[in-house]
This record gives sequence, C-alpha cells and structure tokens, in this order.
Amino acid sequence: MTDTYAGGSRQGPPISDGGDSHDGRPVSPPVQALAIAAALVAVGAALGFSNRTPLHALGYLVSMFGGLGCVAWFKREDSRRRQNVFYAPERKAQRLVPALLVASVVVAAVNAWAIATFLAAR
Repeated sequence: MTDTYAGGSRQGPPISDGGDSHDGRPVSPPVQALAIAAALVAVGAALGFSNRTPLHALGYLVSMFGGLGCVAWFKREDSRRRQNVFYAPERKAQRLVPALLVASVVVAAVNAWAIATFLAAR
C-alpha cells in the first residue's frame, strides 16, 4: 500500500483498526484468556496438594508458564482490541489480571517448595 503525503510516498502495510468488529458492534476484552489462566492456576493448585514430586513439577509448569502465558496473551489481545473505536472495556477483567498474576506465582512457589523439600531430603 502506498500513502502519499507532502514529502513523497511511504510504503507499508495497511493500517488496521486493531479490533474484530467492523459493523459497529462493541468489541470486548478477550476474557476467554483469563478463564483459561484461572483454570490452569486451579489445576496447578490441585497438583500442589499431591504428594508426588512429578505432579508438583507439572503443577509448577502449568501454573507458572500456562497461567502467566495466558495473562500475557490477554494483555496482548486487549491492547490490540483497545485500538478499535468500538472497544467496550470491562473493569472486572482488568481487576482480575493482578489477582491471576499473584495466584499463579504463589501456586508455582508452593509447588517449587515441595520439589525443593523433596530434593533436600534425598
């Protein structure tokens, strides 16, 4: 695509409005990413109650990388969707992000503690 302006022309990709709605409907935050993050943190917490070290390792990986990765996915998609003029923010979704981040790190720490305790006892 070529845009012309007073100084000449500029080559570049077409400018996107950043959202998914082109027909005037409100664009909402990607709450499905937060739901997946919450589910992964819950799975990690459930694995934290086991007394098997491989399950603690799985709980650590699921909560740390899965939970934090889904929150990062939410933030990226939310930033992209905020560029749309039809974006309809949800305060609940934005308030849930810090809680999910803290919960994910705490659950990962509990699982890491169990792994460290097992290794120290060997």
